[in-house]
Amino acid sequence: MYCIRSALQRTHSYTVALQSRGAATATNFQSIKISPDDDGMRLDRWLRNRLNLPQSLLEKHLRKKDVSVSTTASPTSPWVKVGSNTRLQAGQYVLLSSALEEKKEVPVPEKEISPELTRILRSWVIYKDKHIIVLNKPAKVAVQGATDSVASLLGAFKYDYDEKPSIVHRLDKDTSGILLLARTKPVARDLSEAWRNHKVKKMYWAILVGKPEKRAGMIRAALTRRNKRDGDEPELVRLADPNSTVAKEEAVTAFNMIEWLGSTDSGFVRFFFI
Repeated sequence: MYCIRSALQRTHSYTVALQSRGAATATNFQSIKISPDDDGMRLDRWLRNRLNLPQSLLEKHLRKKDVSVSTTASPTSPWVKVGSNTRLQAGQYVLLSSALEEKKEVPVPEKEISPELTRILRSWVIYKDKHIIVLNKPAKVAVQGATDSVASLLGAFKYDYDEKPSIVHRLDKDTSGILLLARTKPVARDLSEAWRNHKVKKMYWAILVGKPEKRAGMIRAALTRRNKRDGDEPELVRLADPNSTVAKEEAVTAFNMIEWLGSTDSGFVRFFFI
């Protein structure tokens, strides 16, 4: 059985001197060793699992340097600035300040799922083996962040496993389609790595209202990152000028018309990301 608590072995408290804004401050820190099960996990996800804090609050603590990662649990370990997307490695230590620990929320109890709801949720399953579960997510169902999101109902997909499966990618609430769940942490790590290295191709099918000038082509969009007012992690936004010099990334989407729907100006279109 995998358990988040396995990552909390060999926990120690230290008084760590760190440099903050030019002044050394003595702060009580807790040192937690990363288990092999959590190897490759994003720091923000690891923190959410442990502390049950919202992303906006985690981002605030990261900016205040209340969290660090080190190769040792020594109180004299060098203070390293980390971000939400920092990848953890087995054997490393995460240092948590007492300020962050004091704000730890009471864990939300696992949502009780009735047999009838379990039956409905499992009807979404179109493939299952010992490694993954593939869902056909309906539209209007959020993957994360809502009371009745897929993330809050993962217990229905445990089957004969002790741990709940993990969500390894997102799908917009209003979009129906394939949602992949990893049944173990090692599989979740490998799938997340595949997504991060663009080894997974996502394809979308849509009904388009209006006829494009071409039956097939490429859509290019210049993107940049913008901070949110609530302190949550920056979001990607599209720039009006595709050739903008401030663009940080570029999104390229290929499309082709499959067929027109009768005599209307609507068509069946396939999109996929390059």
